[in-house]
Amino acid sequence: MSLPVLQRNGDITLGGLFSLHDMVVEPNRSFTTMPPHPRCTRFNFRTFRWMQTMIFAIEEINREGKLLPNITLGYKIYDSCSTPYQALKAAMELMGTKQGSVVEMVDNHKDMCYGTVPVVIGDGGSTQSLVVARFLGAFHVPQVSYFSSCACLSNKKEFPAFLRTMPSDLFQVDALVQLVKHFDWTWVGVIAGDDAYGRGGATLFANEGLTGIQWLASEAWSTASVLSTPTKYHSILQGTIGLAIRRAYIPGLQDFLLRLHPSNTDASEDPFLIPFWEEVFGCRLGVSTADPMQSQHDKPLCSGSEDLQNSIECVRCLPLFWSNGERTACLPKQVDFLSFSDTMGITLTTVALLGSLCTCGVIFIFSCHISTPIVRANNSELSFLLLFSLTLCFLCSLTFIGRPSDWSCMLRHTAFGITFVLCISCVLGKTIVVLMAFRATLPSSNLMKWFGAMQQRAIITLSTLVQVIICTVWLTVAPPTPQKLMPRESAIVILLCDEGSALGFGLVLGYIGLLACLCLLLAFLGRKLPDNFNEAKFITFSMLIFCAVWVAFIPAYISSPGKYSVAVEIFAILASSYGLLACIFAPKCYIILLRPEKNSRKHLMSKTNVQ
Repeated sequence: MSLPVLQRNGDITLGGLFSLHDMVVEPNRSFTTMPPHPRCTRFNFRTFRWMQTMIFAIEEINREGKLLPNITLGYKIYDSCSTPYQALKAAMELMGTKQGSVVEMVDNHKDMCYGTVPVVIGDGGSTQSLVVARFLGAFHVPQVSYFSSCACLSNKKEFPAFLRTMPSDLFQVDALVQLVKHFDWTWVGVIAGDDAYGRGGATLFANEGLTGIQWLASEAWSTASVLSTPTKYHSILQGTIGLAIRRAYIPGLQDFLLRLHPSNTDASEDPFLIPFWEEVFGCRLGVSTADPMQSQHDKPLCSGSEDLQNSIECVRCLPLFWSNGERTACLPKQVDFLSFSDTMGITLTTVALLGSLCTCGVIFIFSCHISTPIVRANNSELSFLLLFSLTLCFLCSLTFIGRPSDWSCMLRHTAFGITFVLCISCVLGKTIVVLMAFRATLPSSNLMKWFGAMQQRAIITLSTLVQVIICTVWLTVAPPTPQKLMPRESAIVILLCDEGSALGFGLVLGYIGLLACLCLLLAFLGRKLPDNFNEAKFITFSMLIFCAVWVAFIPAYISSPGKYSVAVEIFAILASSYGLLACIFAPKCYIILLRPEKNSRKHLMSKTNVQ
């Protein structure tokens, strides 16, 4: 009985061996009648795709006339059923030795001969390839395997005509050994199949002398569906570390696979398409090529509306897509970022706008009482500049909310860095003014001449200019850019802003921290000023709050996942801004609005306690 074959004639016909079934069921032998032929079972969808990929490649070569002009390639493909016996039988038919016929000798001196095909593609399993390679090697007919990785096949004396596109197990075993050494494991158990692939790999691994359970998977099963789908083995095999073959994208292959259908004109010549279709959709067609000994009546008839677009084994979802619960279609992953419509985004936006409104309210109060002693006591120009910078600090937090883009990622960090340095520079200027004013106690002292309005503006300008230079270099060398984070086995794509340069981000924060520490030190030195003039004490409290917030920010930012890290940064900006506003300006507004009798020079310069 001839084996089922998928054939297309051409000027040059390529042979193909594919294990389209995973096992063979041997029939019962009564020894009274002729035994039936063995039956192949458990259709292998991955190998079917490999077979179709070979057909697709041949059709593409034939379509492109420049590759092989005036030559048409054909193919002759057999199912080896994952058994050496079936593989050898198919190889003999490919070489024209069916029913005992002899292959044609071409050159007696070179021991070369050709059958019906000049080359054989396959088989996938190492055990089958060993048998086929010995047979084809006797006639020097090339065999190119796409998945046989047994190191034994590299012996050119024993297998002179064997080639493969798959690396030898020598490399894989070496990688597994390096993995074991890296984790410093002292005991390793090896489980291998009782075939050429398993025995060869286990022997190589044992020869290396290596001495909860952590599974190390070879490429044969590291990407198997049993590891990625909930099964009874999932609790045992989850967390497996393995090696995988690098995937390649073949343009046009997916569309070619999706066009497969039993109603196509050439489907009747394909003995493997109908069994594939019946296995995928769990139905039976009117005319089936299945073994007559296997009952198909327990399956419903196929409706004809089945579509491979919704099948399980054909299409791998793109990186930004995720399979549905039934694993029948690819759905877009949910894009997650801190948006203005989120509850968290709405809350932070409200708090930021409220802070900017409060700052504007303080500006209005100070403008209405600009001639009063409490406003004039500490350089009203610096006070208004500080209030303006605080308003910008509140508003810059809004740039962290919304869908990240190139401009928003660059704006949010630079705006934050520059506005906060401007704010701290103003506080530093106010602190120095307070210290200078009360150190110059003698009427004839000209100490303030060395730190007048021009010098104050120069300090603020130079301090801010340093941060501007840092941000400019940062944006030029490695600017922040939008980044998509796709956690493994997650249906969510997280949009974030990558800092671009950790050094640049660290310098921005470090410079702000340096100015804050300097300001805190100077304010602490001025703590013994007149009791009713509490400017230095208020600045000290504000800087303590500022430093505490940003010290706590660093570990919280590093440990927060996804959009919550952005929320932590916004919270730090708002908390430190509110701390400055409340500690420095709230007491002044209280005196201006509720205790106007204390808004006098005499009260500000007096002492309530005797030191």
